[in-house]
Amino acid sequence: MDHGARAALQRGMCRLAEGDREAFEPVFAALWPVLRAFAARALTVPAEAEDAAQSALIKVFARAAEFDPLREALPWALGIAAYECRTLRKSRARRRVGGRADGFAGLHAGRDSRSPGDGARDGPRGNAGVARRPSAALR
Repeated sequence: MDHGARAALQRGMCRLAEGDREAFEPVFAALWPVLRAFAARALTVPAEAEDAAQSALIKVFARAAEFDPLREALPWALGIAAYECRTLRKSRARRRVGGRADGFAGLHAGRDSRSPGDGARDGPRGNAGVARRPSAALR
């Protein structure tokens, strides 16, 4: 992105921060290709890169009112995109190890996976003495 495009993006983000809805299209046009390219470099799966770029752009627009005009718009938006890419990468890593981030997916194989508080080891009385949340009683 050249200096002129960055300046236009900055002006557009400032306008969005002030509530000017007319600035949406120019900001979208400036950021979308940049965020897609950034996510494509950060993530190897094209569909995940597209998802991360979309999530980042949604967050940029959702947080537009929080944008600080004294900061540069492009690094701010790229920071949001980087967070989205890291989040996607972490969730993909958790899926690879059977849903456990620590890599011990098979440690308790064959055991009841519930925790003590949800009835797995309550004994013959069940969990009658455990206070329940009001929403649990409605199920």
